[in-house]
Amino acid sequence: MLSLPLATLMAYAFARFDTGGKLLRLSVLGSQMLPPIVLVLPMFSIFLYFDMTNSYLGLIRPALVASFLLSIILSWNEFIFSLIISGRDTNTLPIGLSTLQTHKGVEIALVSAATMISILPAFLILPFIKTHLIRSLSLGALK
Repeated sequence: MLSLPLATLMAYAFARFDTGGKLLRLSVLGSQMLPPIVLVLPMFSIFLYFDMTNSYLGLIRPALVASFLLSIILSWNEFIFSLIISGRDTNTLPIGLSTLQTHKGVEIALVSAATMISILPAFLILPFIKTHLIRSLSLGALK
């Protein structure tokens, strides 16, 4: 029920902006061309290894992991929501970066260093979750 609106938004983002590059576009297209029966044996062996066969956890966990990863990615750089809700003691990284602008101007060296530190966890985690996230999203997209 949600696959058509989400696919429409994703297609618009792919057409309008250079979102994800050609590799992501081909991965999404390729995952839709792959018949689900091809993925059954590898998924079964993974679920068997983790003793998740014949359980609700095995049916629910991939969707929960994909939702969890998407919520982390979407909330990582949230600025307005954090600005309104947080106080002086509970600032997030984007709010902290905005405080580096002083009456003298922007402290570009501090902003650059803090930006590099703030994006470092995303770059360290991305290679491990990229394939799993794309696979989890594409498995439930058009069933």
